[in-house]
Amino acid sequence: MKRLSSILFAAIASTAIVLACASCETFKKHMHKPQCIITLNQIVKYQRASRLEKEISTVSGENIWINVNPYLHSKSIKEIELLPIDGKPNYFDLLLHLDYQGKLTWMQISSQFAHEKMAFIIDGVCYKTFIPERVVFDDEKENVTVKVKGPFEKTIAEELQRLSVPNYEYYHRND
Repeated sequence: MKRLSSILFAAIASTAIVLACASCETFKKHMHKPQCIITLNQIVKYQRASRLEKEISTVSGENIWINVNPYLHSKSIKEIELLPIDGKPNYFDLLLHLDYQGKLTWMQISSQFAHEKMAFIIDGVCYKTFIPERVVFDDEKENVTVKVKGPFEKTIAEELQRLSVPNYEYYHRND
């Protein structure tokens, strides 16, 4: 009887350890809260004070008006690569690897806003304005990369790069 209870205890303990280790990965994924959320929003030149428009601050301390519905969001950015800018050490352009939804969205904004600036927003603050470039296809599959011209300061760029994959995984954890 004592031997049976020892075996039973060992089985329960090992099962608990296996379940705990398996749940650690799941727990880590669910613990990550998105940070450095990127959105690309339309800049509103003549605000009509509608519910779809909002005034936000920029990193330079000015305020701009944007359409609150983002065209692109971190949930469509699979990964970010940094492209050094010639002659500007510690400054980068961003190469965004987009999923299928992001590809479709970028195709739309690069046509619709071909000659207009959009707001590049990080956690609700406009970091910079930019004109979207045309889509560049990685391969014959659905992968696409797009370049957002900087300059993005090294600390910000590295943080966006570091958090891009965890943020994407957070928004797609149940897929």
